[in-house]
Amino acid sequence: MWGEPRSTQDVDIGADLTQGKVPELVRRLAGDYYIDLELVTEAVARGASFNIIHLATLFKVDVFVARTDELRHGQIRRGETIAIGPTAATVPMSGAEDTVIQKLIWFRLGGEVSDRQWRDVIAVLRVRAGLLDEGLLDRLSVEGGVNDLLDRARAEAIEGS
Repeated sequence: MWGEPRSTQDVDIGADLTQGKVPELVRRLAGDYYIDLELVTEAVARGASFNIIHLATLFKVDVFVARTDELRHGQIRRGETIAIGPTAATVPMSGAEDTVIQKLIWFRLGGEVSDRQWRDVIAVLRVRAGLLDEGLLDRLSVEGGVNDLLDRARAEAIEGS
C-alpha cells in the first residue's frame, strides 16, 4: 500500500485475538477454510502469526495476532482507514511508518535474508520520502530493536533515488 505495487499471493491481517476467542473463530471458519486449532492457540499464546486457507480457492490469509506490547498497540492506534477502489468499502491499515518497522522486524526474525521484506522497506522509504514521520520511525525502530536496520535501509533508499 505504501511502497511500490507488487503482486502478492496472500493477504495479511492483524487480529486482536485472545485465547477465549480462538474456539469460536475456528468453529466459524472450519467449513470454508483450513484452520488448525492447535496452531492458532499457540500463535495467540506467543503473539505470533498463523494462516488460514480458503479451501475453494486455496487463497492464503496470514493472521498476525496483536501482541500486548506498546509497539503493537500503537500500531493499532495509529492505523489509517483506506478506501480500496472508488466504490469499495474502507479497511483499516497500518500506517507507513508502522509498516516499515514491522517489515524490518520480520526481516530480522527471518535471519535478515528475505529480499521481499527488504525491498518493501526500501520502496516505502523511497515512495513516501518527505511524507514519513522520521521521529516516529526512529522511536519505533528503537522499541522494535531494528534501529540499525532502519539506518541501513535509509542509506540504501537514498543511494537508489
